[in-house]
Amino acid sequence: MANTAKVVAIFGVLVFLQAVSCAVVRHHADLGSSLASVQAGTMTVDGYEEGEEGGGPAACDGIYYSDGDLLTTLPTELYAGGSMCNRIIAIASTQTGHSALALVVDVCDDCGDDELGTSAAVWNALGLDTNAGVAPIRWFVL
Repeated sequence: MANTAKVVAIFGVLVFLQAVSCAVVRHHADLGSSLASVQAGTMTVDGYEEGEEGGGPAACDGIYYSDGDLLTTLPTELYAGGSMCNRIIAIASTQTGHSALALVVDVCDDCGDDELGTSAAVWNALGLDTNAGVAPIRWFVL
């Protein structure tokens, strides 16, 4: 009877490990599909505070934000009528190799198809000088 209990316990541990390994594989498969959609583009500096150049409050929720927050706008086509609001975008500088995560809060009607408008905080996180105005990036939606 003791041997049967050991066999059942070992079998239970094996089933548990199998389930965990399947979950890990699924997680990495999801990440891989996100990485497969990495976009090359450019990044410009946007202001998100009241009174700054760039228009009114954020299109997603009608409020102003701080330039100290990690924020981004998307071109009209990618913004997709607001369906991308509150999504997280991973952005990497091709110049510094640094990366940051930014929240989509607005649309940029005059941005190019591959252009993201980002807050000064994103530029700082990427180790870039906002005075440059434009920087090459790679990005994807999480």
